[in-house]
Amino acid sequence: MTESEIINYWKSLITNKDTLEHWDRLLLRNEPENKVPESFFSCFRPFGDGIEKVFSVIDKGNEIAQRAKEIFMATSVGYEPGDWYFLVKNPPDRNDEKIHYLTKNYLNSITEIAGFMENEALYNLSNKIQNIEIIDSKAPLQTNDDKLELELYDMMSDFRWQLKIENSVMLLEEALYQMTCLYDVAYYILWPLLGESSEFPDPFKASVELWKLNYEVRLDDYFKIKVYLK
Repeated sequence: MTESEIINYWKSLITNKDTLEHWDRLLLRNEPENKVPESFFSCFRPFGDGIEKVFSVIDKGNEIAQRAKEIFMATSVGYEPGDWYFLVKNPPDRNDEKIHYLTKNYLNSITEIAGFMENEALYNLSNKIQNIEIIDSKAPLQTNDDKLELELYDMMSDFRWQLKIENSVMLLEEALYQMTCLYDVAYYILWPLLGESSEFPDPFKASVELWKLNYEVRLDDYFKIKVYLK
């Protein structure tokens, strides 16, 4: 299928008139990286019914659809029609052992990516960590003083850029990101295809598993890890 045929097929899956009208206006702009509405996946909420059809025209579509379905299911409880973002409103009870395990896996993934990206500041990070602290409150706003976090953001942006492929699935990248405002979630969903030629087993999985528990990891410049509620 051509790109236009795939887009028209995706449009045929949508029944919401406002979304379709917005989509037509979007296509008139003819912007290469903006051909699918940001709200596309909201049309399949709360349980992701029919999401398999979206990816049926994509290589590795079944595996990708299964991962997308995980995000729908994690955010289905407490969903309200006015919700724009996919939020985990009813996470499992706090499990410190699982949070520590996932945080260490997350740090190991960063270490591996840092080695690949030749980033000395973040390489071997998991061996330098002094402690992991779980905090049941929201993380403070990031500032320019959060040097390790900024270093991580830049490195992961460069890493994701290297993962991009010539495939129609990348038309969905922004819509997948807009589900949670987390590129880790978007690239976790796409990993069955993006990771085909990669040496990394599943570098975004631990981050997404922490998100399902409603936690996020923050690094500080003293190599202490704080895991905050989302």
